[in-house]
Amino acid sequence: MLQRLLHTLYAAGMVIAATSLSLICLLIVAQIVGRWFGVIIPSAEDFTGYLLVSSLFYGLAYSFRNNSHIRVILLLDQVKQHRLKAEFFSLTVLLALTAYFTYAFAIFTLETYDFEEVSTGMVAVPLWIPQTSMVFGMGLFCLAVFEDWIVCLRRTKPSYLVAEEHGAHSSE
Repeated sequence: MLQRLLHTLYAAGMVIAATSLSLICLLIVAQIVGRWFGVIIPSAEDFTGYLLVSSLFYGLAYSFRNNSHIRVILLLDQVKQHRLKAEFFSLTVLLALTAYFTYAFAIFTLETYDFEEVSTGMVAVPLWIPQTSMVFGMGLFCLAVFEDWIVCLRRTKPSYLVAEEHGAHSSE
C-alpha cells in the first residue's frame, strides 16, 4: 500500500516536471508571437526560470527510480561480487546528501517566506512560491533514495538496477 502511494507520488512528480517543460515551451512561443504584435509578457524570463527549476527537481525521483540518471559505474564493475554492498554504500551517501539538501532548501524557503522576499522582475512574485518546488522535489527524491536504501538493506536489488536489467532485456 505504502509502496503504491510512493510510486504514485513519483509519477505525479514526473507529471509536474513534464507540465513545467510544456509551460516553458508555451511561454517562449507566446513571447515570440507577442513580439510580432508588440506585446510583452511581463517577467517571462523569471517564470521560465521558475518552471525550469520545477521540472528539474520534480523529475528527480521518477528518473532515479527508472535508471535515467547518469551514473558512473566504473568502480562498481570492478567489485562484481560485492556490488550490492557498494550500491548500499553509495545509496547511504546519496541518502545523506538528499536529506541534507531537503533540509537546507526547506530552511532557505522558510527564511525567504519570513523576510517576505520577492522577485525583482516586472511581476513581484514572493520567492518562497517557486522555491517550494525545490523543497518538495528534493524531498520526493530523498524518499525515492530512502526506499531503495531499505530495499538494498534487505539485500535485494534497488529499483534502478531492476530498471537497468529490464532495459537491457528489452533491447535484445
